[in-house]
Amino acid sequence: MSHPPTRPRLLAILAVLFAATCLTYAPVRDHEFVNFDSNVYLYENPVVREGVTWAGVRWAFTTTETANWHPVTWLSLMLDVQLFGLDPGAHHLSSVFLHAMNGVLLMLLVFWTTGSLWSAGLVAGWFALHPQHVECVAWAAQRKDVLSTFFLLLTFWGHVWYSKTPSRTRQSATLVVFALGLLAKPMLVTVPLLLLLFDHWPLARHRQQSWRSLIREKLPFLVLAIACSATTLFAQSREGAVGGLESYALTQRLANAATSAMIYLIQTLWPTSLCVFYPYPKQVPLEHWLPATVALLVLTALAWRSRRKLPFVATGWTWFLVSLVPVIGLIQVGRQSRADRYTYLPHIGLFLAIAWGCRALARRGPGWKNAMIGVGIASCLVLPGFTRQQLSTWRNSETLYQHALKVTKDNPAMEFNLGVAFVEKGDYENALGQIERVVALDPAYPRGHFTRGVILSRLGRQEEAAEAFRAAIAVEPNDMDSQSNLAAQYFRRSAYKLARTHFAEVARRQPQNLQARGNLIATLIRMQDWETALPLARETARQAPHDPRTQTHLAEVLLGLEQFAEARRILQEVIVRHPGHSEARELLDRVP
Repeated sequence: MSHPPTRPRLLAILAVLFAATCLTYAPVRDHEFVNFDSNVYLYENPVVREGVTWAGVRWAFTTTETANWHPVTWLSLMLDVQLFGLDPGAHHLSSVFLHAMNGVLLMLLVFWTTGSLWSAGLVAGWFALHPQHVECVAWAAQRKDVLSTFFLLLTFWGHVWYSKTPSRTRQSATLVVFALGLLAKPMLVTVPLLLLLFDHWPLARHRQQSWRSLIREKLPFLVLAIACSATTLFAQSREGAVGGLESYALTQRLANAATSAMIYLIQTLWPTSLCVFYPYPKQVPLEHWLPATVALLVLTALAWRSRRKLPFVATGWTWFLVSLVPVIGLIQVGRQSRADRYTYLPHIGLFLAIAWGCRALARRGPGWKNAMIGVGIASCLVLPGFTRQQLSTWRNSETLYQHALKVTKDNPAMEFNLGVAFVEKGDYENALGQIERVVALDPAYPRGHFTRGVILSRLGRQEEAAEAFRAAIAVEPNDMDSQSNLAAQYFRRSAYKLARTHFAEVARRQPQNLQARGNLIATLIRMQDWETALPLARETARQAPHDPRTQTHLAEVLLGLEQFAEARRILQEVIVRHPGHSEARELLDRVP
């Protein structure tokens, strides 16, 4: 890889890079999990909470939960739970370790393929310390970014290894690593094109082989990428995460894509006003998207013209654009306009172009050289400060969302999440204010009216809670949680006919929901509609033979029908299994 005098210097730079990354991110040891997806991925996920199990492995390869198919990411989280339990700091430090390793692997890869030690160190330093990458490291739910990039860099290592001495074994090994990367995050579907860019520069393989043969050897990678893309689109469509043209018009998507790409570039150079969620604009102003589009076209044209004299510019800029394509919003997933985490992979190309651009300028003379050295040193000294500042916003859910609301406007998603954070703390008054702002900003916001109803109910304002649940159902008739809560409100007020209507709808829509069926049976019991309740109670008790509630419901219905012997037998069995079940004892005392 290098001649002997360079090796100690290389090892020293790698050690400094790794240590600087770990020290910069050290505060995450004291951070909490945030309730933005981390609950779904980790601390409220019943499968992941069990650690590594055979059932969990099967689930990881078959689930489309979170509107994605990324089994390797699930397995990584399960392994962390197996090793560290649900300690947030330990999970965050695992991501820090992977991120630091990605910096090391990137530097070694660039140095191996270019021979330029300091430029490689600059690329890796920017990558490891840039504040736009905080989201990928400090957010437990984004393990997929650092993990997939780890496999991506190993894929490029394998590709360079293969290019030195091509063989089926080397290509097969590289394909396996690439497949693991895709199974960690499908954003790697652009890798076949990125490999071709790497063939152009720094490998310059097109000088010894035709482009046709270089493309041909990427076909197996392309097949894997297409298969992964199809699976991901299926998962996202199945979970309802893909926004249709009725939600986001094609012209709006194109305008937002151009604007977002330009913002990514600007925030790369001046990383301020970063946050976890940028709301999708109702419309992108002409004065935003038109200059952004022109600038992107001009930069792309300049990169293309420089492909022979300055091949690093063409490769780096094209890498940046190509790797953004899956997440730029042409196929809109979610409600965000852009996301800091989407720069994690594209930044590699951009940093290559900038670092080698500085290197080219440094060759113009001593003055330029000193200026470029100054720029490189200053940037690596300044970036950790920006990163630490951004990292501080990730201490907990409340700090994260309050920061997002400071740097954005009209952001109902962050208002909603902050409200939920207040609910989790038991601060219902502040929670109500937050959720009411959400409903004011976006009356159709998912779960807005429902959450408002839950808070009002906990504050004892039951009439208002019922109204909120009715509003939630009007917005989303298929929201069974709102149906259940509205039915519960009617039940508390002894409006049993209305409660029955809503509980029956939930039970019809969710036939496997024993809780919903139990609520319906309880309502029928209050109405003394024993004949209607009996078949439902028998079926529910048959499906849950050891559940005391279902068995007690059946016994109470039998008691109402004066079938005393069977009711007595069932209640006695419940008391044997659950000696402390007071309701069963009270019912047994009523049996003649």
